[in-house]
Formats: sequence, C-alpha cells, structure tokens
Amino acid sequence: MSVTVQRTRRRLYETPTTENCVNDEAAMPESREHWRRSDHIIYDNIFWSASLGAVPLPGIDLLLVSTIQLKMINQIAMEYGQPFSRYRAKAILGALGGGGAVAGLSLLKLIPGVVSFGGGVSFAIYASASTYAVGKLFQRHFEAGGSLTDFDTAAAKKELPQLVEEGKRQARMAKKRA
Repeated sequence: MSVTVQRTRRRLYETPTTENCVNDEAAMPESREHWRRSDHIIYDNIFWSASLGAVPLPGIDLLLVSTIQLKMINQIAMEYGQPFSRYRAKAILGALGGGGAVAGLSLLKLIPGVVSFGGGVSFAIYASASTYAVGKLFQRHFEAGGSLTDFDTAAAKKELPQLVEEGKRQARMAKKRA
C-alpha cells in the first residue's frame, strides 16, 4: 500500500517533497530503495560541499570539497555493494575535469573583498553543484550494475555539464528556501 506524503518545507539534503512511502519495507523493490538511500547520501554531501566550499582559504576549499566527493562515492558504492578504490575514484574525478574552473573560483578568494561577497558564494554554489553532478553520475552508473573499474569517463564528461546546471538550480532553490 502506497501513501503520498506532502511536506511544506525541504532541507537541501532531503529528497523531493513528494515521496511514495510504503508501509511494508519488504514490498519495496531493492533498486528503488538503493536509489532513495543514495539520493539521501548525495543531498547530505551537497550540504557539506556548500558549507566547506565557503571556507575563505584558496586551495583548502578544493581539498575539502574533493574529500567530500570521494567520501560520497565511497558511500554510494557501499550502498550498491560495489568495491571502492580511493585511487580509482581519484583518477575518475581527475578525468572528469572541471579543475580549471574550480581552481579559478578558488583563486578569486585571493582578491581582497571578493571573499566577503562573490568568491565564497560562487565557489560554494559550484562546489555543491559539482558534488550533485558527481553523485548523480555514480548513482546512475551503480544502478545500471557498473563498478569503478568500468566507469566510462568519456560518456560521463558529456553528461556532466547538464548535471552541474541541474545541481546549480538545486543549490539556488535551497538557498532561497533557507
């Protein structure tokens, strides 16, 4: 039996406001349950990326956000029962790129006055958007039965800009609600 729950307010790390709740957990298909739990993992890590992306120290923010993304990939891999390799995950994150744009946003924090206005906020939004995109890429990959060893970075690079834009929209909506 399925019941629709309406929530009036939603936190950044929560799933969409309308959820189908099933009274009997055993009746829920396993893949839907994996998807729901991995969504929670992604939204939790978006929150942390946004928070740590606002750190006013250039370079440190990059380290913190990439650490959050590695932790998120590990959590999603564990959710889907996939083995995790920190070195393989780092290589995939590096191959996905975005490093130039992220480093540029991080370096904005070196300019006096920018930290208090644009640099920190811009990087926090981009950090949460890129974390969302990376999380969704791995969620879809693991859902399809993939592992870290067969991750197709070329296909993921094509999908990444669209997911980053979707992540930016999610971050802006969460910012307006807060």
